[in-house]
Amino acid sequence: YSSMPNSLLNIFASTHNPTSRTGFQVYPNPSFGQITIDSDEAFDNVILFNNIGREVRTEKFKSTNKITINFSGLCPGLYYLRVHDETIKILIEL
Repeated sequence: YSSMPNSLLNIFASTHNPTSRTGFQVYPNPSFGQITIDSDEAFDNVILFNNIGREVRTEKFKSTNKITINFSGLCPGLYYLRVHDETIKILIEL
C-alpha cells in the first residue's frame, strides 16, 4: 500500500466485512450485477472502487433513501462501495 495515495489507504482502513451498517444496508451480497442500497439517511451518490482501490464508477442521482444500481457491465470480483463516507465490500459475480 505504500505507493497508494492517502485517500485510497483511508478507504481500505475504513472497510469492514458486514454488508449492513447502522443506517444503511446493501443487498444482495454477493450480487450478480444489481445491488440495492437502503438507508435511514438520504444520499445522492455512491462510488465503486476495484480491489486495488481505483475508482471504477460513480453514480449520482436525486437524493433518495433507497436505490437499485446495475453494475452488470463490470468484471466479476471484489469491489468496495462507498456510501455516507463509509466503505463496504461487495462481491460481483456472473
